[in-house]
Amino acid sequence: MQNQDNLEEDGQVLEAEAPTQRDVFFLTWGLEIIKNQFNTTNELLKQQIAICTTLLTVSLIFEGVFEKESIWRLLVAFCFFVGLLLSFIGLMPFEREKVWLDSPTEIEDYTDASIKHKKRFYFWSAVAILSGIFIIVLKLLILSFNK
Repeated sequence: MQNQDNLEEDGQVLEAEAPTQRDVFFLTWGLEIIKNQFNTTNELLKQQIAICTTLLTVSLIFEGVFEKESIWRLLVAFCFFVGLLLSFIGLMPFEREKVWLDSPTEIEDYTDASIKHKKRFYFWSAVAILSGIFIIVLKLLILSFNK
């Protein structure tokens, strides 16, 4: 016997309250956030590609800091190039052998693995970008103390 207010199961009466509008709002919002994780991650990776391309270009033509020491310029260019490469790889579709579209568990596992894959490449790309920026700041500090 099923009722809106309680449910009888194995001789026990379970009572439940109707969800509030606030609860429904946050449940709906949570589902939208989960659905938008792919778009958000892809947009972040695209922005990193733009940042890496700009920084790589500027580091190759910026001669004021890296006049004679080509090793510094090479290190910076390498960091930005690695960041660019990692962003490109992270933007690629996540590949897996098979996903059964009639299995919610398989779809959820695929989604989780895909998002982890993209976030991993996003993180390491950010590390490469920040490493390049750190090398530039370090070189500027060395130049300012040597004057």
